[in-house]
Amino acid sequence: MPSVDPSRIADTLKAARVRLGWSRETLAHHSGVSWSAIAQIESGRRKDVRLGTLSALAEALGVSVDYLIGNAGTMGQ
Repeated sequence: MPSVDPSRIADTLKAARVRLGWSRETLAHHSGVSWSAIAQIESGRRKDVRLGTLSALAEALGVSVDYLIGNAGTMGQ
């Protein structure tokens, strides 16, 4: 499996969250992922993000996992 650039995930996650006008706390509520994990991912401090975490975040934000990892040109699933 190819490696994924954590800074790309950080950028796309934050962009999708901000686009919805959500705080990290709101995203945590909708995704079931902790606020601290979201903060670590968005800051690039968390290098290895589990697929289940990406999937939960993507579903809450209405985007695809491919979008979050930077492999998709569009936001839709």
